[in-house]
Amino acid sequence: MSWLSEQLRALVTAMQFLTRFKMPDQGPPSPQVLHASVRYYPVAGVALGGVLGVVALFAHVLYASSLLSAILVVAVDAWLTGGLHLDGLMDSADGLLSYRPRERSLEIMRDSRVGAMAVIALGCTLLLRVAALAAMSPLRLAAVALFSPIFARALLLCTMRFTGLARDAGLGRSLAPAVDAPTAVGFLIAALALGWWLFGWDGLVAATVAVLGVSRVCSMATQRLGGMTGDTYGATVEVSQVLLALALAVRG
Repeated sequence: MSWLSEQLRALVTAMQFLTRFKMPDQGPPSPQVLHASVRYYPVAGVALGGVLGVVALFAHVLYASSLLSAILVVAVDAWLTGGLHLDGLMDSADGLLSYRPRERSLEIMRDSRVGAMAVIALGCTLLLRVAALAAMSPLRLAAVALFSPIFARALLLCTMRFTGLARDAGLGRSLAPAVDAPTAVGFLIAALALGWWLFGWDGLVAATVAVLGVSRVCSMATQRLGGMTGDTYGATVEVSQVLLALALAVRG
């Protein structure tokens, strides 16, 4: 397999894993392609952000309600991602907020059943994000819809690269070591540049708020679980997106 062919397969694999976009069926990816796909997570964020930005603009044209526009953006986001990161958020809430011993918390996160903390975390996250987006002007809402998925996945790469892991096996263990520091930092700098271009200082402040929030999630996971898991990685995407929306909704 040539280098270009491998990178194209890696891109398709990243899109298939993170989104519901229709992609060519290329069969089960090899471990090499699976590892290479991680660096394309922010590219999947670009595709998601592009669609969500367009949805926000069309919603503004079709409807007079900013609340309806915000709900449509959040709903389409959940649908296009298959609820992947929301599922990670719910499992993480059940495990991290159970205040059980480490092994029991990890067990709870593996359990497919949904607990009270998961429902509360999901409800608060969706409500806060919708309310924050609804408080924005139509153009700012579209810009946030574009920016959030890109920044969240660029930050995800840094989180995967610079945090430890709680388990010796699992999805997080198989993917996190594939992230190299130059790629992770490079994508984050590019995302910050996009935030500056779209929002000026507001974008950098919002990004800082998101980084601090994600750092807190990582710190909690390290203290309670001994490191990160695939679920907590997914949770950081939702945490960063809701914090970006809240910070960019602040009246200036």
